[in-house]
Amino acid sequence: MFFKSKAMNIREVTEYITNSFRKTTPYQVSGTSLPRVVNLLETPKKAKSETIEQIYNEYIKYGRESVVLVSLSHSCHCFQWSISHATQICFWRGRIYANPNKRIDLLVLVFSRQQLII
Repeated sequence: MFFKSKAMNIREVTEYITNSFRKTTPYQVSGTSLPRVVNLLETPKKAKSETIEQIYNEYIKYGRESVVLVSLSHSCHCFQWSISHATQICFWRGRIYANPNKRIDLLVLVFSRQQLII
């Protein structure tokens, strides 16, 4: 799934995703917490892999919902593992500014019972 975007920074992306979950009915009615947004941009490759697996395990064991913002090479093991375990995967169209001088491609991994609606 691709989402249209203008040039955004990571804070704007995080707010956009949080607001998207606020639009879903179960979170408005039941008062449960929104999925946490975890930013793994600018994180070393090994730490990304370990953190994504830890987030997945927390989702399976405890039901803790999360959204992971990450940039991964399509050929790496972590990407291949992630696409088979995430409940939803979104490729953000356009590049995101991780800092003022660096633009990156963004992959959004969702570990949640709710769909990310944009």
